[in-house]
Amino acid sequence: MGKGIFLVLEGIDGTGKSTQAKLLHEAVLQKGHPVMLTREPGGTPLGESIRDILLTSDLSMNTWAEILLYSAARGQLVGEVIRPSLQKGNIVICDRYILSSLAYQGYGRGGDPELILEINQRVTEGLWPHMIFILDLEVEKSRQRLEVGNPKASKDRLERMDIDFYRKVRQGYLDFARRYPSITRVIPSDQPLEKVHKQILGYLEDLL
Repeated sequence: MGKGIFLVLEGIDGTGKSTQAKLLHEAVLQKGHPVMLTREPGGTPLGESIRDILLTSDLSMNTWAEILLYSAARGQLVGEVIRPSLQKGNIVICDRYILSSLAYQGYGRGGDPELILEINQRVTEGLWPHMIFILDLEVEKSRQRLEVGNPKASKDRLERMDIDFYRKVRQGYLDFARRYPSITRVIPSDQPLEKVHKQILGYLEDLL
């Protein structure tokens, strides 16, 4: 994996994951560490084009088309951005990674999680984060946050899914955390923003 440190933030929509990723990036930068922030799907020209297809287009898409598009964007991001940055000794913070596919397309859409995992292991050549922060929030509260901060007309394809879908996705995240406790940290996100941020930094003390 190289000399760098790979960190990922995960969670259902509305947990504040992207905000915490930015705060973490700023904090690590202030400590003087070489750090970069990227996101999924996206982070490369190809990935951003795939992101537009996945989230903002009105194209009809079945579950496996969705799975493979996410995987293609992820493989490009790892090869073009994440792995080279890690090899230089940088800290890489990614807003979503493989666990999103397992939770959303596996648990949420009903795809085979083991096959999704196998595909992603191949496209990333087995690259896993040193630590995954799962921001956890009751689905009803996450929906309320989205309604306040994101008008219905501007929601993407996944944000428009119903509450049962998100209950399945949340369960996928929690199941993964129980299965792989050594690399996951579940943080309740129904706390003040700064408190969540401090908990994330606390978990990183040994790594940084």
